[in-house]
Amino acid sequence: MRMKELPTSIRPRERGLRLGVSVLSDAELLAILFRSGKQGMSALDLSQKVLHQVQGSLDTLAELPQASLHSLGVGRVQFITLQAAFELGKRRGLSEHPIRTREEAIEEVVKDISTSPREVFVLIPLDLRDRCVGPPIHLSKGTRYQVVVDPKEVLHAAISCRAARIVVLHNHPSQECEPSPQDVLLTKQLLEACSWSDIQFHDHIIVTRKSLFSFREKGFLD
Repeated sequence: MRMKELPTSIRPRERGLRLGVSVLSDAELLAILFRSGKQGMSALDLSQKVLHQVQGSLDTLAELPQASLHSLGVGRVQFITLQAAFELGKRRGLSEHPIRTREEAIEEVVKDISTSPREVFVLIPLDLRDRCVGPPIHLSKGTRYQVVVDPKEVLHAAISCRAARIVVLHNHPSQECEPSPQDVLLTKQLLEACSWSDIQFHDHIIVTRKSLFSFREKGFLD
């Protein structure tokens, strides 16, 4: 049944306008973002299908790649609308609880990426007093086993924030905390690039659910 064929009183958009969006279910909120379904399926039906696929987990939904959602019937515009909604939610959380110090930023990023099913690379821009000069920046998202990072993009982001010092982090969904040869090579490249740019490369941290690996603490940056 199409959304237009539903009684006005139970359509998600109309219910949200009348009662406030806080009363809507996850499927109803998702239907509002999707706006339309596909042939033979309403936006609400599509939302319920997608949520069933991720077992109701919004965290899992936020990490689903476009190809996976496309296979469920989610179009390109619907995908980017969904990603924009998740990003706004994340930014609101950061603005309500501004991160002030390096330790606070690292704690926030570890919490954010430790359970991600894909590798995520994040930059924390700092001043020389280890105070954040901007929110953590998600620079790249890869697969379960690797993430591609261009040192030039890292430096560009750091310079754009006017950072004097940076910390970078990425997660290992495999839960193997030891660095790979690629991780070691990237760390060396970033260390050298920062030395040419007058930016201090403070640390590269590998994140898993239960542990962290700090290149600085292990003596790789000495």
